Amino acid sequence: MGQNAAGVSFYEHLGDDDDTLVTMHKWVKKSIYLQIRELLTVRLDTDKMKQLDRSYGMG
Repeated sequence: MGQNAAGVSFYEHLGDDDDTLVTMHKWVKKSIYLQIRELLTVRLDTDKMKQLDRSYGMG
C-alpha cells in the first residue's frame, strides 16, 4: 500500500461511519485491512476493532 497522506487519511477514516464499518469487509480486501489495521486502532475503540477483526475472520 502506498503511504501518501491522502491514502492514509482515506483509510484511517473508514471506521468513522457505522454503516461503512459494518460493510468494510465487503469492499476492502483482507490483505489491505491487515496493512491498515494499525491506523484504525488509533481512531477506533477496542469493541469496534474486535467487530472488524471478526468480519475478517480474525478472532
